[in-house]
Amino acid sequence: MLRVRVTDRGHKTFFLYLRWPGARWAALREIGNEDRLPLEAAHRVAREWLAKVELGVDPHEVRRLTRSNGSLSSEQGTMPSRSSQGGGSPP
Repeated sequence: MLRVRVTDRGHKTFFLYLRWPGARWAALREIGNEDRLPLEAAHRVAREWLAKVELGVDPHEVRRLTRSNGSLSSEQGTMPSRSSQGGGSPP
């Protein structure tokens, strides 16, 4: 579910609220703020994230990992395979 937080000064931030892969409870994840991301783009990002979650991929984790590796390939539409996410048994 796409949500918008509006401050007393009118600043708007878009969030997606759902149960993320591997989580027990639903949580908010920030998509972006209206200064850099118009509503239509926030809807597009929310749809993309929902599609990834349906596949068992946490887009927030993918973004965090790619930023720590200095690569943006996952944000440009490619997703790691399930096998590369450690979906098997623990070592």
